[in-house]
Amino acid sequence: MDSAALVGIGDAARMLGLSKFTLRRWTTQRRVPHVRQGRRVVFDPRELTRFVLANAVGAGNDNGTGHRAEAPETRS
Repeated sequence: MDSAALVGIGDAARMLGLSKFTLRRWTTQRRVPHVRQGRRVVFDPRELTRFVLANAVGAGNDNGTGHRAEAPETRS
């Protein structure tokens, strides 16, 4: 991992469309990939992209399986 490519909390929050407060909370909850450099928290933009893609909810309602979920049958 190239440390020159790492971004700080402000840039990472902008990339994710989150507030810095929310991103800090997510890092303490270990919900988002990050690197600690002493007290400083930094992020790899490539890891953030993978995080977004892995947590995307598709319009197809496939629940991450790649197969469209069928509505349960109702009896008349």
